[in-house]
Amino acid sequence: MKIILFLRIAVVLFVFISSPLAAAQLHGAEAEGIFSVILHRGGTTYWLAHNHLMVADAREAKIELNVEPTKPEGGEFRVVIDVQKLIVDDGALHQKWNKRIRELAILNEDFIDLSLDDRTKIRSQMLAEDQLSAAMFQEIKAELVNLKSSPSTRGLVSFNYAGVLRMTIRGKAKEIPVQANVHVDGDSLSVEAAGVSDLTDFGITPISIMLGAIKVLPEFEIYANFRTKLIP
Repeated sequence: MKIILFLRIAVVLFVFISSPLAAAQLHGAEAEGIFSVILHRGGTTYWLAHNHLMVADAREAKIELNVEPTKPEGGEFRVVIDVQKLIVDDGALHQKWNKRIRELAILNEDFIDLSLDDRTKIRSQMLAEDQLSAAMFQEIKAELVNLKSSPSTRGLVSFNYAGVLRMTIRGKAKEIPVQANVHVDGDSLSVEAAGVSDLTDFGITPISIMLGAIKVLPEFEIYANFRTKLIP
C-alpha cells in the first residue's frame, strides 16, 4: 500500500532589498521563478512516504521592491502570496528543480512524481481549516529584516549574503536565518536563497502515523530562486 505523507502548510520565501537612493520599483508580474518549501519524510519506514515540494509561482506573487543596484544590503522587499494559488508536487516543477535542490544538499534524492488525484487530495488537505486554514488566512507575508555580505556554502553552492526573514503564516511571525545570492546585472535582479525552519514555530503539528513509523519531520526547508527586471 502506498502511503502519502503531506504537510498542510505553505511557506513563502523572499529577499528584502531597498535603499532611499536610486530606487527601482518591481511588481510581481515582472518576476519569474519560485518561492517554495521542501518537506522531509521520516520514520522507521520512511520509504513508504514522499518528500514534498510546495511552490508559489513568483509571477503570481505581489512583490514590492526598492533597491539601489550597487548596494543591495539595505533596502526594502516585501512579498505576499495568495494561498489559493499554491502548487503542490507538480511533476514539471520536480523535474526543473531536482538537480538544484540536490546540489544544495536539501535532499539527496529526486522527488517522486504523484498522480493528479493524489496531488489534488494532498493540496486540499493542506488548505484545510485545521492546517493552513486558507479560508481564514488568505495570504502569507514575508520580509527580509536584515541582509549583509557574508560568504558561505551549502552543499555545492556558494552564497554571498546572509539574511533574516520574517515570515507570517496563520498569523504567527517567525524570523528565519537564510543564505542568499543577490546579483544585479543592468536592469536584471536575480535572487537565490535557502533556510531552515520548524513546523511547530507556526503552530503546525507534523503528521505522524503508525506510532511514528511514518511521519513528516518537524524541520523543513525554504527555498527561493527568481529573476526580475528592475523598473525605475
